[in-house]
Amino acid sequence: PMAAILGHADILKDHLKDPDNIQVVETIRRNGNFLLNIINDILDLSKIDSGKMQLETERVRPDGLLAEVRSLMDVRASEKHLPLKIEFDGPIPDLIETDAVRLRQILLNLVGNAIKFTDSGEVKILVSYEGPDGQDYDKAGLDLAKSPSRKASNCRLIFEIVDTGIGIKPEDQSSLFEPFVQADSTSTRSFGGTGLGLAICRRLAHALGGDVSVESTYGRGSKFTLVIEAVSSGRLVEPNLLIDVSAEKIKEDIQLSANILVVDDRRDIRYLAQHFIEKAGGTVITATNGREAIDVVCGESRSDVDLIVMDMQMPVMDGYEAAAELRRLGCELPIVALTANAMKSDRDECLAAGCTDYTTKPLDSQKLIAMIDRLTRS
Repeated sequence: PMAAILGHADILKDHLKDPDNIQVVETIRRNGNFLLNIINDILDLSKIDSGKMQLETERVRPDGLLAEVRSLMDVRASEKHLPLKIEFDGPIPDLIETDAVRLRQILLNLVGNAIKFTDSGEVKILVSYEGPDGQDYDKAGLDLAKSPSRKASNCRLIFEIVDTGIGIKPEDQSSLFEPFVQADSTSTRSFGGTGLGLAICRRLAHALGGDVSVESTYGRGSKFTLVIEAVSSGRLVEPNLLIDVSAEKIKEDIQLSANILVVDDRRDIRYLAQHFIEKAGGTVITATNGREAIDVVCGESRSDVDLIVMDMQMPVMDGYEAAAELRRLGCELPIVALTANAMKSDRDECLAAGCTDYTTKPLDSQKLIAMIDRLTRS
């Protein structure tokens, strides 16, 4: 449902000229996104507590990830005229092995909270590194790869998010990390939220081999400390926050010249995808289930198709079966899977069935168009 609500709000906005009407649609979109965040938080919490969350470990530059967090949060800080500072207590590993998506999620939540509850002063991220023997390597600059006594599990990255905001009463601090708990009802009325963010942060930190803790003085500010296991085989380097994170931004002026088959049993999703694709210059053929998709691509009255965008959950024949059958029949067209889930296991299942790539609902029009453009040009 959120895919239809947010997508049609985008379409409606394109048709409006009156500023008051545009403001109404913006309100729908803003609150729709807020509701979507609540839904995602509840789903995240349920996945973690049921043991179904899988980490996707990769090698990542800690300073690059922090540069990205600052880039994403700078606008919110600027709106409140707050400086957002990042400081390093010495060198850090050039690369660590962790789940970058989950680490970014924790940092964005903690920094977002700091900005939300601070009206004056500043928000600061302090970063330090503890080596395999617990030593603080602020001066050493050692090459970890040449350290024979190194034990990866003892290496830790420490992020301290410090604000000068409203602070937290001592009696409220012990319950902060419980689901659906906020400091008091005044916070809920004044700042919104569900009280899920910190509960998720602590669970994710545990999954990353660490923890989240809090120190706060009511009326003066708070410090949330995130510690994660920092498995690294590289050297310690001076951090660089000038890394260009804009290179991965999606271009908004992509023009398609491809024929796309959109397969989904829900009419509103087919309409949204068709609208986004045709607005970018592409042409669209639609189907309501996997069997119809196979007929369009491989049947007697087959159509000229360059790429398939297909939902995975459909009646008659779902996307997994259809993708596997298309590959069995010799179809080599790119297949983009549409799924409501973003877990690694869901992605792996899509790829195992024969899909080329996947994207999640609600549809992100820019991401979808960029993916179609990349796959039809390659």
